[in-house]
Amino acid sequence: MKNKLIGEAGEGTKATKQKTFAIIFNTGDEVVTGLKAFAEEKGLTASHFTAIGAFKNVVLGYFDWDKKDYTKILIHEQVEVLSLVGDVTLDEGKPNIHAHVVRGFYAVATIRPDVGWQANVSLTSFWRMTHGHNPASHLDPTVNRRIAELAI
Repeated sequence: MKNKLIGEAGEGTKATKQKTFAIIFNTGDEVVTGLKAFAEEKGLTASHFTAIGAFKNVVLGYFDWDKKDYTKILIHEQVEVLSLVGDVTLDEGKPNIHAHVVRGFYAVATIRPDVGWQANVSLTSFWRMTHGHNPASHLDPTVNRRIAELAI
């Protein structure tokens, strides 16, 4: 995995400005481990990312309302990542990844740490990470999952 700071915007100090990074994952890189390490290294606490590329050996999941739990989707062949969007937040002081992905031959699924998602890059994967947006969430006891909220 390689990364580069490609932009800074906004008011404030170097530490508080919005930053945009380009992140390139290479063949065989494991995405979640790489993203968490990147977020920790850069001190990211509230970030948003988008990505395209190709994955193989993918574990995704979707929330099954009746079960109140995620159903895993295991994919062992290459899939095209048509769109991947998500956030990095902190969970007990550690980076937490939450994302949604559209792949080349399945419907939409959710990428969450409690599903145990993983993905290895099959060719390349380009990511853009913007730090400075601040999503908040709360634990919804009806589904026992964190739900996004707007901090006003």
